[in-house]
Amino acid sequence: MTVEEALLFIDQLFEQRCFSKVEEIVFRQVWEGRSYADIAQASGYDAGYIKDTGYKLWQLLSTALGQKVTKHNVQSILKRVALKQRESNHQRNEPKSNANSWSYPPALSNKVDWGEATDISVFYGRINELKTLSQWIVDEDCRLVTIVGIGGGG
Repeated sequence: MTVEEALLFIDQLFEQRCFSKVEEIVFRQVWEGRSYADIAQASGYDAGYIKDTGYKLWQLLSTALGQKVTKHNVQSILKRVALKQRESNHQRNEPKSNANSWSYPPALSNKVDWGEATDISVFYGRINELKTLSQWIVDEDCRLVTIVGIGGGG
């Protein structure tokens, strides 16, 4: 797995969150085996800031992957999780559009609990708008739709 493949895999883990510039610098440089001090010197950032960014990054990945991720084991863990995912996909005989395509680890594909969200099982009018929303979400696999307007405006 290259650093680019690892970043693509991580992008899929965090659909709604992208690495900041500093996080990506830390990730890429750690992947290459560089120390925080070396990263700070090469990037022009304070060493403490780089170390703190790395710590938060490993915490984020640890939570997402369900196992402790550090700068020393990030490569092996990502490779192992991606390999397990690819084997799982292969066992289910899912067609792959790209040999290097990575997808979510099984633990991250759970449904979201909407809790106390308003029940909208009955929706009056706006048939064209409903069709458009349905097309975006179902057919075009849109990940985020925002509906804005004056409250009570229907």
